[in-house]
Amino acid sequence: DKRKSKRSRIMERYWFYELREFLKTKGITSDSLIIEIKNIHLVEFQTHLTEKGSNRGVKLSHSTINRRFNTLKNFFNCLKEWGFIRVNPAEYVRQLPEKKNQRKPWNEEAVSKVLTTGTLPPLERDVFIFLLETGARLGSACAVLVKDVMLESDVMLIRQS
Repeated sequence: DKRKSKRSRIMERYWFYELREFLKTKGITSDSLIIEIKNIHLVEFQTHLTEKGSNRGVKLSHSTINRRFNTLKNFFNCLKEWGFIRVNPAEYVRQLPEKKNQRKPWNEEAVSKVLTTGTLPPLERDVFIFLLETGARLGSACAVLVKDVMLESDVMLIRQS
């Protein structure tokens, strides 16, 4: 897909590499890889990622594993559509339950406490107020350029980062 960034394509390639390496442990060689992949292999791979993490030893969240499996499902859907396989082995692999965002919004008392204690250095205090007033995330706020601020019209462009 040409719309995807180069980084996304590299990551997807790495995910398929991880799957191939896992399938090798199950005795599925790369010569007959696609035809021999069954639903149970993908469920075992999903369990492997949940318990052991990635090949690099990084612990993966359920949402990350689900995103990887959506990529696999799309890949197998294309193979099925093109006639390379008859059945998509990823079709019935269930998504893992994802934790909802556990963050609580700031209340007035907590904001007041942070601003009145004087524990924040001036720059951090200004950034804190900026984030509160704009609702921007820290990464987006850090990406704001001087040319994005139009003081005369009280407008600021916050780019997606």
